[in-house]
Amino acid sequence: MSPSRLVLLSAIGTLAASGLPQLARAQARVQADVQIQAFNVQLSRTRSSRVPASVTIDLTVFSNNDDDANGARVQVFLPPESGILSVPAGCKTSTGGTGANGTYHAFLICDLGDLPVNGSRNVQFAVSVPPSYIPKRYGVFAYSETPDPFTGNNFAERTLP
Repeated sequence: MSPSRLVLLSAIGTLAASGLPQLARAQARVQADVQIQAFNVQLSRTRSSRVPASVTIDLTVFSNNDDDANGARVQVFLPPESGILSVPAGCKTSTGGTGANGTYHAFLICDLGDLPVNGSRNVQFAVSVPPSYIPKRYGVFAYSETPDPFTGNNFAERTLP
């Protein structure tokens, strides 16, 4: 066996004995289950069918599993021609886009920051909706920079009656 190959094998053995493989396996298991814990949409009806209605949206994002959810965000999809009456701190608005079940013309994205294990953040805001768009669907999607092993609980949808 050549001296350089013997040195390489010795170095690999030293690294293996140092615990680096265990560290690599531990880092590969970092996961945070970001989920929609609550999503409520409430319509405040008006007397006139010509006046936009006010809709209040209240949602809670929860972090579950073994690790913190770094850089958590939530995106709320709104019906066409929705006007956002109050934008919460850490949130911004945008228009345009489509989803798997239809077209959404406006959405709100909120930066929730890092969520610790079993931590949650609440977002509340109000929108005005033209009477012609009631009832309409509202959707919310939560995600983070940390891998999520259970993505089935990241989305919720509500339709106004």
